[in-house]
Amino acid sequence: MTAAQKTAKANFKKAIEYRKKTGVTLKEAFAHVYGKKVGAVKKKAAPKKKAAVKKKVVKRGAKTKVLKLTKQRGTSVKSYDKRHQALPSGKRKTAWGTTYYESRANRSDKGVLLGIKKYDFERYLEIGISNPRWCYNMVSCRDKDGVDPGYEFENNVANYKMTSDEFFELISEDKQWDVIFIDGLHLAHQVIKDINNSLKHLSPNGFLVIHDCSPLNVWRQRENYMMDNRYYPWNGTTWKAFYHLRTTRLDLSMCTVNTDSGVGIVRRGKQELVYDNNPFYDYNIFDFNRKQHLNLIECSEFSEWLTKTDNIE
Repeated sequence: MTAAQKTAKANFKKAIEYRKKTGVTLKEAFAHVYGKKVGAVKKKAAPKKKAAVKKKVVKRGAKTKVLKLTKQRGTSVKSYDKRHQALPSGKRKTAWGTTYYESRANRSDKGVLLGIKKYDFERYLEIGISNPRWCYNMVSCRDKDGVDPGYEFENNVANYKMTSDEFFELISEDKQWDVIFIDGLHLAHQVIKDINNSLKHLSPNGFLVIHDCSPLNVWRQRENYMMDNRYYPWNGTTWKAFYHLRTTRLDLSMCTVNTDSGVGIVRRGKQELVYDNNPFYDYNIFDFNRKQHLNLIECSEFSEWLTKTDNIE
């Protein structure tokens, strides 16, 4: 090490020690060691205090949960969805002003269980079980079947551990169910196949229940579930399959209950076709015409819709 290097090393140590004692910046500490003037020496500013974390107590039946509500920062869709994921179940408002209700358990309450209870249905099929606590375990009927390849949830309870395409190729043509809940791969091309195959095996008065028909925002309706090696809330492009049927199938009665990212209901009947003003399935056009494209109804209107469609011959 040369003499100049030794001197520089010694001065560096002096500057660090001086900075620790006085709290000045590193630039000012070097100026002090080398005898240069850089203006008045200012003390290091105290660190800013973090914003206080507010707590909100949310009661759920007998259980009470304390939720930490931090200041919402940023406007990106990713950060919005990250915050949204932490909120309790209950009312939500979309960007276009409509109120809806979100809870993973709502999907069974509003479609599957209500249909089975009202019509005394006894045959149930669920496509895409994943975690059985979300819906499958809540259903009680004589014949209950599930289809899931087991990609998402390790403890796969499905009695048909395969894809829906493999399942429909396997079963006999005369096999029927009264309620078929479709919550498999959330991509339009697969949802269309699942709907068409399910209709072939649906009893005359049966229902299809389709989850994720009304995505909250454009981020939720992306095609890839995983982004940046993480799984974010995802509705996929199910809405495109539902909208396609609303523009092409006169022989079906269809609506979407405005809860839990849109619970689509399909039964045999008739409907007035929606004018196809969105041939390229643009999300912004869909969002503007959401109510018409999905025949979106509130939870309070669902029983009335059932009664109305019961009378369709």
